[in-house]
Amino acid sequence: MSPTPADQERLASDLIALARNATANVDRTDQVDYWFRLGQRNAYAHATGMLLSPHVGDDAFRIAERVTTALEANVRTVAELSSAAYGPTPGRTTATTLHWIAPREFNTRYGHVPGIDHDYGFLWGPRRDERISLRIKSGQDEGLLYVYDRTWDEYAVLSEDANRTAVDKAYARAVQGDIHLDPCLFARLVADQTPAATLTTEAAGVEL
Repeated sequence: MSPTPADQERLASDLIALARNATANVDRTDQVDYWFRLGQRNAYAHATGMLLSPHVGDDAFRIAERVTTALEANVRTVAELSSAAYGPTPGRTTATTLHWIAPREFNTRYGHVPGIDHDYGFLWGPRRDERISLRIKSGQDEGLLYVYDRTWDEYAVLSEDANRTAVDKAYARAVQGDIHLDPCLFARLVADQTPAATLTTEAAGVEL
């Protein structure tokens, strides 16, 4: 008998939890322990990919890569890892690879966009040096969501019309798990909180 969608989701969550647990508490100074646990993590991630591939219409290796990429970005909740595994919700487009541009180009493209910048933290990304901001006019629901890399003095747009409520909810979820989350994964959290009818985020030219 074929598993029901609920059974499949539970099994996928269990595999993702095992991948997460294999990643946790790794002694990176112990090469034997490190590579053993890395192999465990990858095995569970690939099992997740093989399970979900026929149902989400995506390659098993790409699904596994989404899981391992999220884990390497210190995502630790099963819900967020599952979101990464399943990929973008149909009808939604989320930035998956950031397209960085210099300040001059950013100002040329978006300097005319009105509104006040609302900052959502300054310690995002693997180097903890990226700021996420939402530029939005008073009384409006959507605005420009972007990230600024202080080390390289570059900008990347996560969404040209991000919903403020969705950004607030995504931020609340992120700070409960990992305040240093990769901005691409933060953009996915925003997408998860945004009704499909109102979401039009900028893709960076690479699909998950």
